[in-house]
Amino acid sequence: MRLATGVAEGSIDLEQLTDSDMPDAEVEKRLPALPGVGPYAAAHVMLVSLWAGTGS
Repeated sequence: MRLATGVAEGSIDLEQLTDSDMPDAEVEKRLPALPGVGPYAAAHVMLVSLWAGTGS
């Protein structure tokens, strides 16, 4: 709930994680720092984002 509230209030900006100039290692570091996001959820988000970016 804290993640959703933070995004709604503007204190958490998820759009910054979609910046193509941001190295994967930085995204991998920032995702688990979000409330309620653990290593498995972070890995899943990165994999889904990678797949979505291929145009498949």
